[in-house]
Amino acid sequence: MITVHGSCVSLSGAGVLVRGASGAGKSRFVQLVLDTAARQQRYACLVADDRVRLGSQGGRVVARPHPELLGLLEVRGLGIVRLPHEDAAVVRLLVDIVAATDMLRMPDQVDGAAYVLGVEVPRILVTDAAHAVVTVFQLLAISSSALRLRLNPQIMSAT
Repeated sequence: MITVHGSCVSLSGAGVLVRGASGAGKSRFVQLVLDTAARQQRYACLVADDRVRLGSQGGRVVARPHPELLGLLEVRGLGIVRLPHEDAAVVRLLVDIVAATDMLRMPDQVDGAAYVLGVEVPRILVTDAAHAVVTVFQLLAISSSALRLRLNPQIMSAT
């Protein structure tokens, strides 16, 4: 098991792991997913914020909260808040928040996946948290999304 700097949220049973530099908007991404899901009456729950423990089980990446940060989410301008959380989620999508200068203008198939603990995980690159939320909801809602078609369809299937 490894610990990474990032956040994770479960959206309709799919773990979404978000990474990025400090201040990139990882916690904001989680907050926006939770708010958007509540408005759409979809299930979403915090898994981890700031530090995520990752392990590999049965060819899947499983995200867990760091024990010291169970149920805690940093809300900029408000501080640390306690929320309901899940103890684990299978990571179905990796969101990397990058600087605009690092954004790929024309990503190819290789850019649509990353290896985490030796497991291929679908990946998207975004420049801000709000953009990421819209994209993630679209990808997880549309079964024929380009991301799912380019990669092994079993990676995105339900557990």
